[in-house]
Amino acid sequence: MEKTSRRRARPSWTTAVLALGALVVAPLVTACAPASAEGPVAGLAEARDRWAAAGYDDYAFTLTSSCGERNLVGDFDVEVAAGEVVAVAASLAHLEMTPESYVESGGRTIDGFLDLVDERHEDVTDVAFDDELGYPTSLTLDPMPRAIDDEECYAITDVHPARG
Repeated sequence: MEKTSRRRARPSWTTAVLALGALVVAPLVTACAPASAEGPVAGLAEARDRWAAAGYDDYAFTLTSSCGERNLVGDFDVEVAAGEVVAVAASLAHLEMTPESYVESGGRTIDGFLDLVDERHEDVTDVAFDDELGYPTSLTLDPMPRAIDDEECYAITDVHPARG
């Protein structure tokens, strides 16, 4: 009768190093993958086209800004004229907000939010665009996925022409 060894085969040192190397390099290669043909954020180009076609030069919207440790957190009614924020009202009575302080705190026009999606596309973890007008209805940015309180979350609602 033949004797068989019960010794388990162990991977070689070379195999272990190659496997570890693959784990380290794979995310880097994936992160460097080219953007899709339509750009770094799916649907952004079409959303910009819809927003431009809507022709809203003077408009108003409600911004809900949440997540993270930032100055711009809360609900804001924003009025825009000729591409500039001209009026802001915060839902919290104790939070006084001027157009200047809104912008300094990271507030934007709708064109500004579309630019934000484009400029910080690597930080975008979620974005949805309005089917008719193209503005971002929701946007989540997370520049450091493993960090706490660095996220930015936005919801834009009630977009309408300004009531002159």
